[in-house]
Amino acid sequence: MAYCGPRGIPHDQFKSWSQHSQEAALWWARHQAERCPSCGTRPADFADDPHAFEAVPMHCRGCEIKAQADEAFDRDRKSYRRGTTIQLRPAGRH
Repeated sequence: MAYCGPRGIPHDQFKSWSQHSQEAALWWARHQAERCPSCGTRPADFADDPHAFEAVPMHCRGCEIKAQADEAFDRDRKSYRRGTTIQLRPAGRH
């Protein structure tokens, strides 16, 4: 269910997949679970070369919008309940 649930795949449908497809899906889920939630790399990415990746600046418009909202939120924090966070969602879908 760890693979099926988040994807909305009924377990009985998943069980009807070929053994190979089930194993591939479960392998992929394990592979993804190894990823660092912050940078997205996996320990195996550095197995052969500890310098396999380099850090480079990258601009993301979504992160920019979120950072601006976070700054405004921090200024007005006392007007929000504890546990309130800023999240992005498509515009016009309120």
